[in-house]
Amino acid sequence: MKKKKFSLIALFLGMLLAFPVIGCGGDEGDEGASENSGNNNSGNNSDDKNLTANNWQSTIVEHFGATINLPTGWTFSSGEDKTFGYSGPEYEVYFTTDAEDFATAHREFVNAVFDATEAVTPEEGNYAAAKIYPFEKGERFETAPDFEVWYFSTATHVNSITIVSQESTKTTGISIAQLYTKSW
Repeated sequence: MKKKKFSLIALFLGMLLAFPVIGCGGDEGDEGASENSGNNNSGNNSDDKNLTANNWQSTIVEHFGATINLPTGWTFSSGEDKTFGYSGPEYEVYFTTDAEDFATAHREFVNAVFDATEAVTPEEGNYAAAKIYPFEKGERFETAPDFEVWYFSTATHVNSITIVSQESTKTTGISIAQLYTKSW
């Protein structure tokens, strides 16, 4: 009985793995994708999930409500829609600066992002996660944390911000993601 149960589970898993392959088929000459394959990227072609200097700000505003104004000396470098199927929107956006003092420029950049997310939820502000599962809102940050990770809320969702930097290339990146449905 145990062997039969294992075989049924293996068969079921095999069928689940086959569905994505079956769904990629199309007519001969058809690349197998429609112009907009439901990639949650506001109508961008499924082959082009990149953000541009012209659309990164409006994309962040559309999905997270935060208007990020770059400090002087920072320019858009690249960006990508990292949204994965069942999850909420997630984007990575990178910027460069020509500032001689990268540490100071980076701190100004972090503060600009912090202020933008704080403005979205002024009553709740930016905060740490007390517990991830189940999610509980932690202590409110009055200033941008040194570790450059925080959470903020929209009317319906909890979102996270992670900021990373590379001093050698004078690059700073933002990862912004919708995590949970808000429970308070």
